[in-house]
Amino acid sequence: MNKLLKKSVFIGMSALLAASVSACSGTTAGSSEKAVSSGSAQEKVTIRFAWWGGQARQKLYDDMIADFEKKHPNIKVEQEFSDFDPYWQKLATQAAGGNAPDVLSMHLTRYMDYANRKQLLPLDDYIQSKAIDMSGFDSKIIDIGKVNAKTIMVSIGNSSKGFFFNSDLFKKYNIEPPKFDITWDEFSQKAAELKKAVNKDGFYFIDDQSGITDTFGYFLRQRGKDLYTNDGKLGFTKEDMTAYQQYWDQLRKAGLVPPAALTAEYKGKQQPESMLVKGVTASAFAAGNQMKIFQMYMKDPLDIVRLPSDPKGKPGEDIGGVFLSISSKSKHPKEAAEFINYWINDADGGKMFKDEMGIIQNKRISEIIQPLRVPADVKVADYQNKITPYVNVPVTPPAGNADISKLFSTASEAIAFGKKSIEQAVNEFFDESAKVLK
Repeated sequence: MNKLLKKSVFIGMSALLAASVSACSGTTAGSSEKAVSSGSAQEKVTIRFAWWGGQARQKLYDDMIADFEKKHPNIKVEQEFSDFDPYWQKLATQAAGGNAPDVLSMHLTRYMDYANRKQLLPLDDYIQSKAIDMSGFDSKIIDIGKVNAKTIMVSIGNSSKGFFFNSDLFKKYNIEPPKFDITWDEFSQKAAELKKAVNKDGFYFIDDQSGITDTFGYFLRQRGKDLYTNDGKLGFTKEDMTAYQQYWDQLRKAGLVPPAALTAEYKGKQQPESMLVKGVTASAFAAGNQMKIFQMYMKDPLDIVRLPSDPKGKPGEDIGGVFLSISSKSKHPKEAAEFINYWINDADGGKMFKDEMGIIQNKRISEIIQPLRVPADVKVADYQNKITPYVNVPVTPPAGNADISKLFSTASEAIAFGKKSIEQAVNEFFDESAKVLK
């Protein structure tokens, strides 16, 4: 009887204790699971971030990621990086195997390969909820990151090609500098005017652009065309290429661009050894974010205006830059979105990143870093803001683009050295290009 009483008391106490625990938790079984789920959300999550670049960029990214992790203690970021070409080779393999990093660095010449295979996550829900806040971006820049009306990448810096010129030379010879909207005719006239004033052997207005497909693409977009069509064919005619080659051939024969041998001598040289820095030329066409690099090695100040335009044509501006995307296979898209939002909206991160990949397009961050910009970057930021409404997104090049660019350069060299007529060089280019693109 005593044992039975003890057993009844034990059972009653156990039931009372269970009820007490339940009452203290204030939850049902279902809400208890929710509490566990809520706790797991605070557990540390690791995301992978892939980018291209060298050691200087790695130091910058290390500092930015340390700041991000401090502000998001539940997220750890692992970096995967390499040089540009190896980056894309590795990413192609990873994406095909369903093992791409969570956050991917993207480029305008490559993103369609991944978008077409649905390997990039649509970001519109994150943007609408402001988990990725793009309210400070120009709508044109946001649209560049869209495919089939869905946003699949976010800009972290953009740069368009510009016409750099040594402004001191124009002041020295009392010549009006190139205006912002200079035309092709005015460009050649300005070249002749400065060449005559300087009157010095071995001095030219600009390096020979006849073999540069980027500049040719600018020329074509003014004609409503591009280097390629969307189905991977050449987007221009023999007449277009002939007109372009004739323009530069005339400048070459007038001594306004260097002769073929001198052009070949400087081919492939980086900014410190370029014709502009060495004083061989007064100007250059280059991506805006390269201006500060040229300026580092020059005493005379540089200014920047648009590349020559066709007053009867369309804007030829293109835009380059780097974007961030999220892999469609990411297991942590929410945390990946937080990381992208940090990159484009965090003031501390912006002060570190500045214009590393071109001008940051978030107007609020751009204003914050304005006092930190070197004078050349201030000029480029103003320039980029002016031309952003005009920019086009070039058609994504096909797989044979590198071979086509080489053929184009070879054709221009044959013309410059007098080995082939323009007509002959153009015809051979089209014949060889057909084989490559086939």
